[in-house]
Amino acid sequence: MLNSRFRKTFAGLAVSLAAAFGSVGSAQAAVYHGVFDPDFGGALTGLDWSGSILFSVPDSCLASAAANATIGCPGATLTSASVTFTGLGNETLDFSNDLLGAILGITFDSNSQVSGINTSFIGAVLSTTLPTNEFFNLLFNGSTVLLSYMPGANDSPGCAFLPGSGCGFSTTLPGHGMTVTLVPEPSTYALLLAGLGAVAFVTGRRRR
Repeated sequence: MLNSRFRKTFAGLAVSLAAAFGSVGSAQAAVYHGVFDPDFGGALTGLDWSGSILFSVPDSCLASAAANATIGCPGATLTSASVTFTGLGNETLDFSNDLLGAILGITFDSNSQVSGINTSFIGAVLSTTLPTNEFFNLLFNGSTVLLSYMPGANDSPGCAFLPGSGCGFSTTLPGHGMTVTLVPEPSTYALLLAGLGAVAFVTGRRRR
């Protein structure tokens, strides 16, 4: 009788937890984590770079998803972006101060799942460990990530495409771009914790 009563109480608590967390974290937007790890070439030979971003996509945009398409998405927000250098330099550049209004569109793969973002140039952020003290900008085009560099903060990021300008860029290769994964909502963790707690309790009762 006691075990039955406890199980009912625990089940009710689990449902309450899931509902509570779900009402807080669900709903209006989905959060995604993107990671990229290309090789660096061009003027800064010997420098490897990798990075990650965190961004949210409103449910209204997800409802308009189409296979292999990029759509405008008002309300999509880029909340963090960073690049880490290894090799010639060892440093992490934080682009978080330049993210407002950065996302211009959301890209979907062949299964209509979020696979990337489109942005304008994000930056410029100064590297203080490289011998030339370059300024860096990030640009996202779907799952492709481009990192451009320039000698001065006031230079246009577009100089990266002009020969002899002292600027340059590195980009991910086709098929090896950014990988995007959905960040689970809080309700998912609540259900997982409740389930683990139930298993632990039942196992403990059987051993007694």
